Amino acid sequence: GMCPHISIPDSDKEAVDCVMFGQLITWFLGEFNARNTSRRTVAHFHEWQSGVGCILSRTRGLDVGTIFTTHATLLGRYLCAGSSDFYNNMPYFDCEGEARRRGIHHRYCTEMAACHAAHIFTTVSRITQDESEHLLKRRPDLITPNGLNVHKFSAIHEFQNLHARSKKKIENFVQGHFYGHVDFDLDKTVYLFSAGRNEYFNKGVDLFLEGLAKLNYYLKRDNVDVTVIAFLIFPEETNNYNIDSLNGQAQHKKLKEKC
Repeated sequence: GMCPHISIPDSDKEAVDCVMFGQLITWFLGEFNARNTSRRTVAHFHEWQSGVGCILSRTRGLDVGTIFTTHATLLGRYLCAGSSDFYNNMPYFDCEGEARRRGIHHRYCTEMAACHAAHIFTTVSRITQDESEHLLKRRPDLITPNGLNVHKFSAIHEFQNLHARSKKKIENFVQGHFYGHVDFDLDKTVYLFSAGRNEYFNKGVDLFLEGLAKLNYYLKRDNVDVTVIAFLIFPEETNNYNIDSLNGQAQHKKLKEKC
């Protein structure tokens, strides 16, 4: 196909590590199969970093079913970060050229080879299915949505107790944080969270803030007595502490101890 030979530059240490990892995975699968004669083996590879294992499993003819899953294509991440109106332009990108310009052509080829080598190619959403079709030139066979089936892992009452305890911690923090500044009814407070890497467009922070501004407008316009508190949790360097907030937390703690 488009990537018959993929050369990995020495300078890309992560990609070199991925090649070694892929070699080891293939070696492991071969050994595992030699000992496991009673059952069929299925290997599930996630993202381009695991792609070499998927490619070698097929080229070396291992008797292993292979699944390759992309959570977001490599090139898609770069194009999104470059705010190139990605979703409206998906069908029109020169993928090879874009990858070369960004110095990630070898990574892009690894991802593409893995997705074409796998018996089954999956992704996590309808939009990523379209993205994969345009950028990796294969439409995923299945969508396996991200998420946890919490009912499967814990009894409902346990989950409700955990939820109540966690909410109490959040309420404690909020009371301390806004102490002396804002007064509102905790029973009529809604908490929203957005968390991830600090990538303003890729992680949808722009949409989240825009949505909050619109929500704020509607709440004020219609005199709704609900308070919405939004947490934006993005790992980033911090320069100092918010003294007001620490002071508020201390006052709130003292008040609770006395009451």
